[in-house]
Amino acid sequence: MRAVVLLAWLAASAAGADVRFEHVVIDREFWGDCKAIGDLNGDRLADLVLANRDWLIWYPAPEWNRVVITRDASNFTTDMELGDVDADGDLDVVVPDGSAGILRWYENPMPAGDPSSDPWAPHLIGVHNEHAHDLELADVDGDGRLDVVTRPKGSHLCLGTRIGRCMEAYDVRVPRRRRPRDRRP
Repeated sequence: MRAVVLLAWLAASAAGADVRFEHVVIDREFWGDCKAIGDLNGDRLADLVLANRDWLIWYPAPEWNRVVITRDASNFTTDMELGDVDADGDLDVVVPDGSAGILRWYENPMPAGDPSSDPWAPHLIGVHNEHAHDLELADVDGDGRLDVVTRPKGSHLCLGTRIGRCMEAYDVRVPRRRRPRDRRP
């Protein structure tokens, strides 16, 4: 059975006590490849965000009630990140969508709206024409704004700067590593 499951770490002392997890089923009907954890509603609790082929879902802690951020016609891929893309003090969702390599961010309706009932506006970041496989957010160029790094299937990285405003895409070719030769005597 596929289900959304939360494994919660139960207090273990710094002295090396056994780490124990509690198995909690959040949603028996939904599953997803894309997963992220962060406080989306400002209550200082870690929420869970999941996406699968068609759905982008948010589970606010501690009740874990399903909130649909969007249902997309394509499919969400294998990675997702949360970050304050528009620098308004709340976390937004950045997720690749589909085999065409479309990369979007979904704008959290906060601070003016309610993320559990107001729509999350989608924004196109860019397209790199391949199924996006990995995604990271960071201020790569040191300008104080988030940048996005993706890796489509294959052996190169795509760096997009000035997320949320314009997309300047750079293909950074990463040479394939050669296997070391067997140097047996």
